[in-house]
Amino acid sequence: MKDITPQELAALIQKSKKAVALTGAGISVESGIPDFRSKGGLWERFDPLEYATIRAFKKDPAKVWVMLKEMDRILVQ
Repeated sequence: MKDITPQELAALIQKSKKAVALTGAGISVESGIPDFRSKGGLWERFDPLEYATIRAFKKDPAKVWVMLKEMDRILVQ
């Protein structure tokens, strides 16, 4: 991917219908979204090896959807 200026990035985002940004936990916590690894975090309740892999999804999609719905609930708060 070629380097682009912040202005070019802003223009791309403005033109898009939807945008997604993948960031680290620090920016999420600052926004009020709890991180997954802290006490009481998502990974304390859902083992990531059992819920957050493609293998887990192929084996038992309904089980993984339980975790994904909880993640959605956390993010929408």
